[in-house]
Amino acid sequence: MKKQINVTENRILVKMAGNIYLEDAVIWKQELLGYLDEKYNMCIIDMSDVSYIDAAGLGALVAVSNRSHHLGVRVTIVGLKGIVKELFQLTHNTT
Repeated sequence: MKKQINVTENRILVKMAGNIYLEDAVIWKQELLGYLDEKYNMCIIDMSDVSYIDAAGLGALVAVSNRSHHLGVRVTIVGLKGIVKELFQLTHNTT
């Protein structure tokens, strides 16, 4: 998995690519939670180049979503397609 995080005054933009597995999810979840704690207003997660995400990756996104809700940070996930979109639909995660 590859990721790129760009931060502006009030927004975090996360661009992910490749396959997201447990090993990757643990690392980027902690990194992104650290950014959320810095009180940004919005977080956009672009998954248009993600080919696959496992249960740990979905769990990491849920953790990020839960923390952001608690902190009042709006999280938007964009670019879902193929099997990744299907997994989100099957698990009732919405964007």
